Amino acid sequence: MYLLSKYTDTDHLFIAFKKNAPVSAREVLPTWDKQIQSLCYQVNQIIEKITNNDQEWITKAMEEQMVH
Repeated sequence: MYLLSKYTDTDHLFIAFKKNAPVSAREVLPTWDKQIQSLCYQVNQIIEKITNNDQEWITKAMEEQMVH
């Protein structure tokens, strides 16, 4: 079973998957869910910071994503 883990330094957020001993889905899913929720929250925080600091760039990036 693989679990999501993260660590940070002063300038970077690192995301990794670590292999753990086998456990049941009932034990893993709540942890996995919380980790994904935390990751989404952190990504949203980064997007908000970019938006607040460079509205033109984020608008262009979002428009480019709509095209693909």
